[in-house]
Amino acid sequence: MYFVTKMLLNGCANMSFYKGYFPSTAGPVIDLRFSFVHLDVDLYESTKSCLEFFYPRLNVGGVISPDDYVGAHGVWTAFEEFFFGQA
Repeated sequence: MYFVTKMLLNGCANMSFYKGYFPSTAGPVIDLRFSFVHLDVDLYESTKSCLEFFYPRLNVGGVISPDDYVGAHGVWTAFEEFFFGQA
């Protein structure tokens, strides 16, 4: 999916891709703000870590888009707990 997403967004201004295991890849973006974050992490703990890192750094009106919200129970659970306090 990484290469397909990168190909589809090729040419978009101000776009960066960081492949690797999060949060160890967060260093280059720790002081940045975001308008769009696409998460393709598949598991509960990874999703939770990403939400805790990126949500406070979102610009007003920004979007976090999970790749597997419907298909991966851990992703769904992390979103439900993070935003609604329950799963």
